[in-house]
Amino acid sequence: MKRSNLLVSCLLCVGLGSAACVVPIELVDDDGSTSSGEGTDSGDTTGSLDASDGTVDPSDTNGCAAGTPGCPCLPNSGCEAGHACADDECVPLSGDCGNGMMDAGEDCDDGNLTDADGCNADCRLSGSVVWSLDYGDPIGTGRANSVAIDSTDAIVVGGSENVDFETRGWVRKLDRQGVEQWLDVLPVDVTNLEMATGPNDRIAAGCSEEGDFGFGSLWTRTYDTTGAIEQTIDEGWDMTQGIAINPTGIVLAGGSSRIYAYDGGPGWWWPLDGQIGAMTMTPAGSFFVVGRADESDASWVASYGDSSALGDPAWSQLGPDGFARGVAIDSMGNVIVAGNDLDLLAPAWLQKLAPDGSQLWFTYLENSSGFEGLARGVAVDSHDRIVVVGDASTGFDTNAQISKLEADGEPLWTVEEQLGDANAVAIHSNDEIVVAGHLGLRIWVATYTP
Repeated sequence: MKRSNLLVSCLLCVGLGSAACVVPIELVDDDGSTSSGEGTDSGDTTGSLDASDGTVDPSDTNGCAAGTPGCPCLPNSGCEAGHACADDECVPLSGDCGNGMMDAGEDCDDGNLTDADGCNADCRLSGSVVWSLDYGDPIGTGRANSVAIDSTDAIVVGGSENVDFETRGWVRKLDRQGVEQWLDVLPVDVTNLEMATGPNDRIAAGCSEEGDFGFGSLWTRTYDTTGAIEQTIDEGWDMTQGIAINPTGIVLAGGSSRIYAYDGGPGWWWPLDGQIGAMTMTPAGSFFVVGRADESDASWVASYGDSSALGDPAWSQLGPDGFARGVAIDSMGNVIVAGNDLDLLAPAWLQKLAPDGSQLWFTYLENSSGFEGLARGVAVDSHDRIVVVGDASTGFDTNAQISKLEADGEPLWTVEEQLGDANAVAIHSNDEIVVAGHLGLRIWVATYTP
């Protein structure tokens, strides 16, 4: 892992931890069920977590949940907030955090109690791994495409993996420590899979089903919080580029250039003025779509004030040249858009718009190589700081990149994971950052400190 803490100097710190491993999923039958019976049994061991190569498994260890005080850990990895790894055990911080001196249980101490400046308020390194999971894929065709977080801080991940030479989609629900709660293996070959959570912690998964001769269909499934399947819809020819659940429970699925809506029965759809790259929903039900404008090289943003009765947008406008692939809304209603230029040598970019669509600022994202980058997802934390994920080219390979910026666009820190892509990001209530993607041949989910 390569780290660039842009605003910190003279930190006292210790080494970073490493990742736990997870066994590949197993396909049991063609209807998508697993040994858990449609993915509803939290005791299912199909695709369950497993540690190897001496790494720490963030699951129950002799009755002790790793990562909690007194339980096993690796340096700077897997401990709850307010605790750090010392002598391979999670211990409380000394109470002297912020005094500028390294005390027991501290990973760093820069003399202040400010988060995201390189050394956080709890004396953990900014952007350091809390825990990391690998889902093995024997031929390297799998990836984690999307991640979402519910009201309990549980994590829902959508991805795909090669199973018997077919690329099957899967949905996994993890607790906030990364322990798997349930798994549903989808009965279709997929090329993309998007996830969202909504009221009562309902879950929606939308995927592009791979079809013959390159023709596929938009396929949607909803779950309750236990993993019980509520509804499955095959919309026919299209591709899934985003999904959301509004406050009344209507599921909105983004196709290539239209939105489909489902309210417990047959759906309806309406066209858009561009190709969809991403979409998001606010708690109040406002709905935003970004992508690329029709017949144009420009990115595109549209805002809908009421997602229950969508028609013409409240506003719609062109953005920077390129394709917008991520969108998030901060506490002030500002719209953060992440994308990349169509020029293959250009870096990824980030744009912030006011609630009325007027631009507040625009910036290109830094990466260590100076080569092109690709932004794939964006999220905001409780302080309206921005986290954007994607990849940065090294000229021959790509590295997964996670960058954090102030609300005004000032860079805070950047982490690069070698040979991979970061495809999606979500943020816990304590501002810890959840990233999903792939590293080399490994499907990858990780949590980072603020």
